[in-house]
Amino acid sequence: MRRTAWAALTAIGVALITSGCAAAATPVPKQQTGNAARQDPPVDAPVAQLVAGISTFGYNLAPDVATQNWVASPASIALVMAMLRAGAAGSTATEIDTAFGFPAGVDGAFNALSRQIVTVAVPASPSAESTRAPGSPARPSVVSIGGAIFTEQGYPINQSYLDTLARQYGVGIYPLQFQQSTAAKAAIDAWAKQQTAGRIDHVFDQLDPDTAAVVANTVYFKGEWRTPFKATNTSDQPFHRSDGSTVMASTMADSLSVGYATGQGWQAIELPYGEDGAYVMRVFLPTGDLSPRDLLAPAIQASATFTTQEVDLQLPKCNFAADLPLVADLKRLGVVSIFDRNTADLSGISTERLYVAQAMHRATINVDEYGSEAAAVTAAAIAPAMARGGEPVPFHADHPFAFAIVHKATGAPLFYGIVADPTATQP
Repeated sequence: MRRTAWAALTAIGVALITSGCAAAATPVPKQQTGNAARQDPPVDAPVAQLVAGISTFGYNLAPDVATQNWVASPASIALVMAMLRAGAAGSTATEIDTAFGFPAGVDGAFNALSRQIVTVAVPASPSAESTRAPGSPARPSVVSIGGAIFTEQGYPINQSYLDTLARQYGVGIYPLQFQQSTAAKAAIDAWAKQQTAGRIDHVFDQLDPDTAAVVANTVYFKGEWRTPFKATNTSDQPFHRSDGSTVMASTMADSLSVGYATGQGWQAIELPYGEDGAYVMRVFLPTGDLSPRDLLAPAIQASATFTTQEVDLQLPKCNFAADLPLVADLKRLGVVSIFDRNTADLSGISTERLYVAQAMHRATINVDEYGSEAAAVTAAAIAPAMARGGEPVPFHADHPFAFAIVHKATGAPLFYGIVADPTATQP
């Protein structure tokens, strides 16, 4: 494969990674900085249409049957696909737009949405955090969205494409040598680990040495409940799995005044994070024949009207992860040509013919008496196409349920998940 000189590489991006983060076994790769500064989004950016598309995609991605725990970040996956869309054309671009409901002006919409959501560029490492003092108010939620394009040194990536990533997504370039695949993989893993406060320590299981670029995104969230659960109320309680079996799960319990909503076949609560309640966890519990996935449907999510009510709440603690090799799921949802070396049209990225050889998503969620911490990474490896009031309302989450961590002002779903067995863990 021809490797041409790339003199324009120095003109790019806004730094997302600072030097004050915790040291890692493999150093975080250095970003190449330059002239393409982050651009102000248009005032009429179609944020609402973008959020609706991401929400629908998250529902379509969720598994039909809650036989095991599942968590994903629709926002993270959509961000990577939008960055690929910025360099796509023809049927490849159309398929992405259809699957994700991207509106015209999607780049500006993501630029505007991320500015409403992000609170820090890089989250603090766990060792750098202080413990919330008893009786003190909940601290503001921490939200970080990281973006990067790791490029093969000397590979001819179009400068206009790099400028779009820098100006609209705040994405910088990290030159690597993919032919040294072990070292390149370690560098990407170190970046992901830093961007997720150590919650995710690897992205791909392996990388092809012929990789031309990797487009990557991380989403990290940490929030303290406005009203923490009393740890003394936590006890082992039965949780009834979808196959009819029962396990004993560590379950938080309290009588709380929180947002409550109900509909045909479901009930839901809204637990606020931080004193300002800018982020919430909405827990949707089936009360009839609906499945947890059914409760992530956009129609139900949109119809949930929460009013403050005293709730007799039981909610299991959980701490699990999910790995989603995305190629099969995206093909199922209509994104096909981008993974085919013969039909992919990523002509906006390079004069060389490219296709997406790998796409991976990893996500984690931890829910306890004090709050929630969630992290996700999504990455696509691009390769040359040529061969190479009154009584408390009972809300007892003792059977499979769905959850969503949502930016309340926009409705943007940072994380969706299904808890099928709170006692189970997955790598």
